[in-house]
Amino acid sequence: MPKVAVIIVNYNGLEYLSDLLSSLQKTNYPEDDWDIIMVDNDSTDDSVKYIKENYLKVKLLLEKENTGFAGGNNIGMEYALKNNYDYVYLLNQDTEVTPDWLKEVVNLAEADKTIGAVQSKLYLYSDKNRLNTVGNRIHFLGFGYGEASGAIDEGQYNAVREINYPSGAGVLLRASVLNIIGVFDGSMFMYMEDLDLGWRIWLAGFRCVMQPSSIVYHKYEFNRSMQQVYYFERNRLLTVLRNYKGLTLLFVMPAWFIMEIGQLLFAAKNGYLGKKISSYFYFTDPQVWERIGRHRRKLSKIRKVTDREMLKKFTGSILFQELNNPLLLYIANPIFTVYLKLLTFIVRW
Repeated sequence: MPKVAVIIVNYNGLEYLSDLLSSLQKTNYPEDDWDIIMVDNDSTDDSVKYIKENYLKVKLLLEKENTGFAGGNNIGMEYALKNNYDYVYLLNQDTEVTPDWLKEVVNLAEADKTIGAVQSKLYLYSDKNRLNTVGNRIHFLGFGYGEASGAIDEGQYNAVREINYPSGAGVLLRASVLNIIGVFDGSMFMYMEDLDLGWRIWLAGFRCVMQPSSIVYHKYEFNRSMQQVYYFERNRLLTVLRNYKGLTLLFVMPAWFIMEIGQLLFAAKNGYLGKKISSYFYFTDPQVWERIGRHRRKLSKIRKVTDREMLKKFTGSILFQELNNPLLLYIANPIFTVYLKLLTFIVRW
C-alpha cells in the first residue's frame, strides 16, 4: 500500500485526543504504511505529555509558537514531502475516524492519477445522522461553505463526486501534486486555506473529489468558527486576489464591492464591524502585495485550467444552513447567480 502521513495539528487539544487517537488505533490499513505526525502549536495544556505517555506511535513535531492551522499543517506536509510519503492526510484534532476511513480514500486516489485530493464524508459528531460536509462549494466572490451541512443523510451523497474544494478537517492529498502547487499559504493562519489549496489543485489540472465510503465524525461548532471573522474576511479577499487572472478581477470587483456593502451592514448588525474593517488594513502592508505577486507568478507557470472553466464550477449562491436568512436567500443569491452567469459568458480566458 502507498505510504501515508496522517497530519494532525494540535493546539490545546487535550479534550479531543483520547477519542481521536483511540479511533485511529482501529484503522484498517497496513501498520507499516502509515504514520501519525502530530504538530503541536505550542500548547499550554497537558496534551503533549498525554501523547508521550500513551501513544508511542505518534511522531511529535513541537513548535515554539502557534503558527495556526495553516502553518502547523505546512510543517507536517513539508516533513512528509521531505520523507517521501506518497500521500498526506490532514485530520482535525476534533474528529473521530471509522476503521476504513484511510483505505477508502487511498484506493480511490490510486485508481485515478488525475485526482489531487480526496475528502472523506464528514458527519457531525453531535448528531451522527447529519452531515458536516460532502465537499465544499466556492462562491465566485471567495466565500466557501460545506455542501449539505446539517442535512440528514438519506443516501443522497453515496456516490463519488467532484467537489470545488475539500475540507481541511479530513482530506487526502497526493504528495506529487503538493510538490507542484505548494502547500498552504502560511500567512492565512486559519480559515480559507483549504479553499485556496483546492482552487490551486483544479488550476493545475487535477481534480478534487469526495469518497463517501470514508467516514469521519467532526466535533464541529459553527459559533466557535465565527469568532474568527477577521481571518474569514481577510483570507476571502486574499484568495480571490491570488487566484483569478488580472482581467477576471476587473469583472469580479464590481460584484465584490456590492457584496462588501452588505457584509459591512451585516457586521454592524451582529457586532463585529471592527473585526470586519480591520481585515482591510492587512492589505496596506506592501509585503502582502509582494507575496500575492510571487504567488500569481508561480501560479501562471503551472496553470492548466482557465478562469472561465473555474467560474463554471463555482456558485453565485450561499446555501449554508447556519446562514440562511431571507435577504441572503431571496435577494443576494439570485442577484449574484445572475452576475456569475454573465461572467461565464464574458470571461473567455
